[in-house]
Amino acid sequence: KFAFHYLYDESQKIAKDYGAIFTPEFFVLNKDRKIVYMGAMDDSTDPAGVKIHYVENAIAAAKRGEKPAVTETIARGCRVRWARERR
Repeated sequence: KFAFHYLYDESQKIAKDYGAIFTPEFFVLNKDRKIVYMGAMDDSTDPAGVKIHYVENAIAAAKRGEKPAVTETIARGCRVRWARERR
């Protein structure tokens, strides 16, 4: 019931294709479906301490057809646990 679009990647194929390492990790795409931003949602794990909204800024830039000022940050969170593939 999120009020925004998101991808549920049950097969983990998209995460691998994009090079996701952490969960959560955010990817903002432009109208050509090219990544214009990847990384953390914002600059703080404490909501009261957030000063830079990376994802929000990247979306606004992409909607204007521009490149965001910040294009990549280190995502914070747990490492992605890849499903084990049986041989």
